[in-house]
Amino acid sequence: MAASGLAGREGLVVALEPDRFLSGLLFRSASARSAESAPIEVLCCAASDRTGTAVLNIARRGRSTNFLSTVAGRPDSGGVRESERVMVASLDSLLADLPGPQVLKIDVEGAEALVIRGARHLLTHVRPTILCEVGDDTRREVIETLSACDYSIVDGEPGSDSRSVMESTNLIGIPRR
Repeated sequence: MAASGLAGREGLVVALEPDRFLSGLLFRSASARSAESAPIEVLCCAASDRTGTAVLNIARRGRSTNFLSTVAGRPDSGGVRESERVMVASLDSLLADLPGPQVLKIDVEGAEALVIRGARHLLTHVRPTILCEVGDDTRREVIETLSACDYSIVDGEPGSDSRSVMESTNLIGIPRR
C-alpha cells in the first residue's frame, strides 16, 4: 500500500504472494486503495529461479515468515504448521507480460538467492533499484550477483554508517549506470 501511494496514479505495483490467505488480504487491500494511488496487481505465486511449482511451508508462528521448502527459512518461523504446493515464477519470465519495475523489494524468507538468480535479465537490462532483506546464508550470493551486474550495494539499516554490508540484513542495490 505504501508503494502504491508513492508510485501515484500513473504507477503500477505488482505484488507476488504465494500464500492464498495472505494474497486474499492483498486483494482486499488493493481494492481499497485511494484513487491517487497506483493500481496494485496481486499474483498468487512465489518468485524463484525458475517457473513451475514448489512447496510453501506455512510458518507456525506467523505467516510473514512462510518459506519455500527448497530453502531453510528463518528461525523465527517457529517451524511448519502446514505445507501447500504453489506456483513459482522467475522475475525474468514475468517481464514477458509485465512492465519492468523501477524498484524491486525482495523479502522472501531465505529464497533471496533464488530470486536474484531468476532475475539476471531484469538486473542487466531493466536495472531497478533493489531493496532486499537477506540472511546470513544468502547475503554473500546476493551481494556477489548484484555486484557482478554492476550494482553498488549499501546497508539499508538506519544509522548503520560504520557497519559493513556483509553484516547487514537489509541491502539496497543501486544500478551504477
